[in-house]
Amino acid sequence: MLVLHKFLLTLMFYALLCGQAYAGDIDPAIFLPSAAENIILKAQDGSTTKRRCKSVSDGNFHIEERTRLAAGKIQEGVDWSQYPPDMQQIMKGEKDIVNNYILRADGPRITAESLTFKGEGDVLLDLQKKHWIQHGKSNGKKIRINCKIVKRSKKKILGKLRTLLHVELTYVADGATYKELKIIASGLWVIHRKIMCPGPPTVLITLEEDLNFK
Repeated sequence: MLVLHKFLLTLMFYALLCGQAYAGDIDPAIFLPSAAENIILKAQDGSTTKRRCKSVSDGNFHIEERTRLAAGKIQEGVDWSQYPPDMQQIMKGEKDIVNNYILRADGPRITAESLTFKGEGDVLLDLQKKHWIQHGKSNGKKIRINCKIVKRSKKKILGKLRTLLHVELTYVADGATYKELKIIASGLWVIHRKIMCPGPPTVLITLEEDLNFK
């Protein structure tokens, strides 16, 4: 019985260590973007996103993202008459898609509130739990996104040694199961997103300085 008791205590100890591996020694606020750093993110299809922190007030980080689709990507076979002029300009790569949102550190979490697309706030990072649920939409339907931190590393980016969190997201949309990798960097927020499956891996965004994240 004594041996069994010691074994169970050992299991509890290691479980506690594993639970704290991504939480106990990191302040989530370090991942919020700096107002001094404007970054450019590239996508595999050639589109470009410029992200900047417009202001910080009472712990609220006002983020603006401007995405320009690659010119000429959506052309053949498109009936432009069914789209309003603004949408035509966006699809032709002549006008930005603008997204404004608020990020804030809330205890061990980072939450977001969209200013452009009105809706409820959501938890984008939870350092208290290794697994958490995020919410999204696909074709107007709500979906549950299962998130977990799978790796922690350090890398020199834009002249600074930064802490990176590799987050895996899985969800079901339109009858298919998706797996996505997201990399969050201290002082920069999300710098890489890649859909791993179904189909061949597709880079949604990655920091222009380093297009070779694994």
